[in-house]
Amino acid sequence: RFEFAIPTFRFWRSTLAMDKGGICAYGNNPLALCAPVVCCVATPLLVICAFIPVVGWAAIVAFILYVGVMMVKSILAVEVHNAEECAAILYNYNHGKTPDLPQKLQGVFWMSTNAAPELLASIDGSSWDAERRMVNLDAGANYNWTYSSDSVGWVYWLMLRVSYFFCAEMKMFFNEDVTEASMPLYMCGCCPDNCPIDGIWMPTGMIWKMKQDPDDENAWDREIYLYCNPTNVWKFGSYRLVRIIDENGSKLPAYADMVEQMQKTSADADADDTKMKIIYGKPLQQIMNGHDCLGNVFFGSDGNPEEYMKLP
Repeated sequence: RFEFAIPTFRFWRSTLAMDKGGICAYGNNPLALCAPVVCCVATPLLVICAFIPVVGWAAIVAFILYVGVMMVKSILAVEVHNAEECAAILYNYNHGKTPDLPQKLQGVFWMSTNAAPELLASIDGSSWDAERRMVNLDAGANYNWTYSSDSVGWVYWLMLRVSYFFCAEMKMFFNEDVTEASMPLYMCGCCPDNCPIDGIWMPTGMIWKMKQDPDDENAWDREIYLYCNPTNVWKFGSYRLVRIIDENGSKLPAYADMVEQMQKTSADADADDTKMKIIYGKPLQQIMNGHDCLGNVFFGSDGNPEEYMKLP
């Protein structure tokens, strides 16, 4: 029962030890991100229970049933694949679903120097508001992100999947030439994605940004600033986001770099480089949220999305 919690604590303890301002990064821990969800949902329920007990308890029962059903469906749907299969699935499942998305944001991205237990992501497939230059990416959604298949990664997956139950969204607001973006987190975004008011802004303990490399349109700097030090980039938490599959499904040069890195272990990093030890220690197998209730974790090869597992 405690096998997930202990490694998670050790991971974040090592993270905090790397940076003087690290304690302020606790908000980036998915366990902390669940706290706002609990507050948003529990507070009105408790108020209702105090003044209208029958309605309040009925709402609590409905809430528990909702979370229970969604959790069972998520567990049955979860999948684990190697990194290359994940990249193919992300591309094939999402390609063409956001036709107006700028080409440089299409395809599959690799979080190459990210110490968190996540590896690949797809912006394609999310809602794109061209007028506002905004991407609305659902956190913990189906086939848009991958997580390490170790104890830390499973905890990370669980907490972000729970946030998905309550419509957690990361909004990416780009500048006019789509080279920079701010990335605030919102909860309870139940309105249509093109709605001007959608969700409640939630603090994460940090400011998320991304900036395109002026010399490489396929590379972005994912800068993170702590609330307590908003003018300086938090180096340990920030990372390089690199596109490895383009809008046509072709492998870009960084794809080979991703494959090579996944073959490394923590022993390949310098002895005093904690961040690279964590990065090289990521497992080849990655967790994904499947699109049905027949994931391969419980249903074996019958749960594989064969139609998505190979690039064009």
